[in-house]
Amino acid sequence: MSYSLFFKALCIGFVIVLPLWPIALLVIQRSMKHGFLSGVMTAFGSMTVDIFYAVFAGLGVAYASLFLHNHSVIIGTVWACVLAGLGIHIFREKVHESHAKIPKSHLKEYLSGFGIALMNPSAIILYSWVFLYLKGFHDIPRNIFVFETVVGIFLGASLWWFLLSFLVVRLRHKISPKKLGWLNRISGSLLVAFACALFLKIVIF
Repeated sequence: MSYSLFFKALCIGFVIVLPLWPIALLVIQRSMKHGFLSGVMTAFGSMTVDIFYAVFAGLGVAYASLFLHNHSVIIGTVWACVLAGLGIHIFREKVHESHAKIPKSHLKEYLSGFGIALMNPSAIILYSWVFLYLKGFHDIPRNIFVFETVVGIFLGASLWWFLLSFLVVRLRHKISPKKLGWLNRISGSLLVAFACALFLKIVIF
């Protein structure tokens, strides 16, 4: 095992998820709404897909990458619609409703995170860059190199999502219902904005 490779992958995993604002907004909103586990399960749904994308990128599964690239317009359109729908739902959600319904199962949160990440195949390109950055570890067998990198990225990302959910839960009891309502509106508006930006990207490019 290369501890240097693992540590670099761990750091990359922690940093690489910071710009994932659609998922981060859902994690924050659900941690605020239902608690720590709801936020974490949303993030884990996203990370499950990211693991597969990272493995594809690491092993150079060209067919899967080509398929996703050729259907990027359809996938991007569906992803934008999902983001817009979630944004509208969160924007219109009432604060008292958020506190009244405590889910018995967190499968819905997991699947929503999974679905949003699945509609973002550009992650394969991102992970391809990561493997190119780490290509200096050429003396390690390919399978072991991919395994250590993926595990490091997963643990680094997990650390960030755990930390984010923990901080939100620690702060949510200090936020008034009025501010929670504004949080829903801001989160919903940002998700719709992301959806509109994605639509524009599809139309322009």
